[in-house]
Amino acid sequence: MRKHDASTLRRTLAGLLLLAISLGIPAMFLAPAAAAEKRPNVLMIAVDDLRPELGCYGVDRAISPNIDRLAESGVLFERAYVQQSVCGPSRISLLSGLRPDSTGVYKNNTMLCEARPDVVSLPRQFNLHGYHTVSLGKIYHHPEDDPAAWSEPVWRPFGISWGWRNYRRPENRQRVIDLYSSVGREKKETFPLGRMKGPAAEASPLPDNVYPDGLTADMATRTLQMVSQEEEPFFMAVGFYKPHLPFACPQKYWDLFDPAQIELPEHNQPPQEMPEVAFRDSNELRQYDGIAEQGEISDEEARHLIHGYLACVAYMDAQVGRVLNELDRLGLAEDTIVVLWGDHGWHLQDLGIWAKSTNFEVANRIPLIVRAPEGVAGRTTPSLIEAVDIYPTLCELAGLPLPEHLEGTSFAPLLSRPRQPWKSAVFSQYPRPDSGKDQVMGMSMRTNRYRFTRWSPVADPQQVTAYELYDHQEDPNETENIAVQLEERNPEKIEELNRQLLAGWKHAKPQAPIVKKNPRKQENPKSTFDAVETEEGFLPLFNGVDLSGWDGMPGSWRVKDGAIWSTGLGKERNWLIWRGFEAGDFELRLKFRFEDGNSGVQVRSKDLGHWQIQGYQVEVAEQDVMGLWHHSLMSKEDKAEFARKYLATAGQVVTIDENAKKETEQVAEPAEVQKSYREGEWNEMTVIAKGPRIIQKINGVTYADLTDREKGFSSRSGWIALQDHGKGTVVGFKDLRLKFLPKTKK
Repeated sequence: MRKHDASTLRRTLAGLLLLAISLGIPAMFLAPAAAAEKRPNVLMIAVDDLRPELGCYGVDRAISPNIDRLAESGVLFERAYVQQSVCGPSRISLLSGLRPDSTGVYKNNTMLCEARPDVVSLPRQFNLHGYHTVSLGKIYHHPEDDPAAWSEPVWRPFGISWGWRNYRRPENRQRVIDLYSSVGREKKETFPLGRMKGPAAEASPLPDNVYPDGLTADMATRTLQMVSQEEEPFFMAVGFYKPHLPFACPQKYWDLFDPAQIELPEHNQPPQEMPEVAFRDSNELRQYDGIAEQGEISDEEARHLIHGYLACVAYMDAQVGRVLNELDRLGLAEDTIVVLWGDHGWHLQDLGIWAKSTNFEVANRIPLIVRAPEGVAGRTTPSLIEAVDIYPTLCELAGLPLPEHLEGTSFAPLLSRPRQPWKSAVFSQYPRPDSGKDQVMGMSMRTNRYRFTRWSPVADPQQVTAYELYDHQEDPNETENIAVQLEERNPEKIEELNRQLLAGWKHAKPQAPIVKKNPRKQENPKSTFDAVETEEGFLPLFNGVDLSGWDGMPGSWRVKDGAIWSTGLGKERNWLIWRGFEAGDFELRLKFRFEDGNSGVQVRSKDLGHWQIQGYQVEVAEQDVMGLWHHSLMSKEDKAEFARKYLATAGQVVTIDENAKKETEQVAEPAEVQKSYREGEWNEMTVIAKGPRIIQKINGVTYADLTDREKGFSSRSGWIALQDHGKGTVVGFKDLRLKFLPKTKK
């Protein structure tokens, strides 16, 4: 068979495999066919200390054209998180498919092959199944870790170190030697010359490949040329060191930025009510020459450090571009799965912290971009993803069996349908201090809305020393820990989140894959979303079989005859909440049937706990009250709140400005509008939310049109929910589906 023909067939098989995964068909059923031809190659690019400081993540000041180009050809994961925000444990978790509590690795000084010699790692799994596996640059924290995983010796460039080899300017190298000469014998034993740290930043007039990442790109392009001639597929892991400290790279990348235009973070103080244990005193940065051992870092120095970080990102991006360009030049791109990830985030004075090693969002959120043959291109997904998910994903895409020990979930279905519901939470952790009998562990959970962290002694995990809770809907920068006030005002919410955290990752998995209906499927489908057929671009929110993805008060809701029904047994008002995601700009379509009581459809709403939802509601009731835009759970005691109880009614176009001034235009008589509603029958409802405007339609007729900009009340995103008003309410909902609309700027 000619090489071109084999390449075409491999792409076809890869496409069939991805399609099968998106349809919920286990990869093993396609593995024999895939095995008959060469499986897709894998290029895994790991970047040290890279937070989502990239153009493709909406960071205007970043210069990253090559990674941006990769994102345009693949899927960008907006909310991907590591299991621990420090190099060694994070990388071991990703490469082993295990979480830190299962590896027992919480510090950089432990290797996977020592802690868990029984575990088959990600590269080892590919190696065992006929792949030529190569490690270039920094993949594991220790180059000698997991030697059996690789087909050839691990390669690292001269200069990946913490000492004088990091620098290329003679005066900086000499400074490290002088520092070493000035310290006592005890410190020399702790920090040999190869680990002494000089300046925190360096700009050099020398070319790219005098620094480690340039050398790594050189080696990666040469290796691609060699493996392209082989018959067996390759798994090539390429690890770039920058933007890790010190921020050392060629001068030309520094020159891309104007220091005077570099802004310092707005939120550069620790969060209000933060427990002391959560803070990190930037000790990684303070080990560098010229950086104060304690106290604040000056604005001038902070701006210089951020400049260095941005320059190193631009330098690293150029090296990534060289590797991707060579992949294209060799004709390998269409046969190769490409995944790029950062090993953790990084504080750039955010919350008054430098570096990593915290449980905060900025230290745990990473860039993650995946391009798969025949996958969608130029798409983003807000789904919650974990680094531990990468191992099963790559195996599934390549048709390899999944080892039983894996603790992540393959997100391969998201590569063909990026907006489908996914995990309800992701998990990370960090100990304080690194060791000792008084060590406490911070277990942190990120849900769609909250970051919740529980601190407990390692010796007594049942005891709680502190909680942290950050509401990302109201406080995306995590500037205030609201756990203390919530323990007094709404302790049920803390209890709910604590239960969810303790239940862990096994209870946060995706409920079921979302797929289009297969017309050849037999009747009475299993509990998946296979039963639902939706219009192009719409995601089904209900599978027609059970309440997968929904969260409601026990006994209040059930599924009957392919529809969600309130049971009529609820004694108090409650909501059934869609937990797949919070929605901002969208079009929601559903069918409803009202029989008794009072109900509604909630959008862009807040979760108050215990199945109570506050926000915009489309009334579902008797004909003469249909068309009401209602703001649920407004207090009668608060005048401003109660004024919003009824926002718009049938036939109205209403505008509310920032200061609560309301303008109402009655464009049609209520009765004329309401006559399209068929009480006691199935009706079609459409809700369109775009920017500050929300519109409700019943059976194709616009009932009410609301534009809401009122400060403190207007909401641009939130939960979708269905209301049971209690006291005998009987109402049904079916065919629920949603399409995301392009975001509107505030």
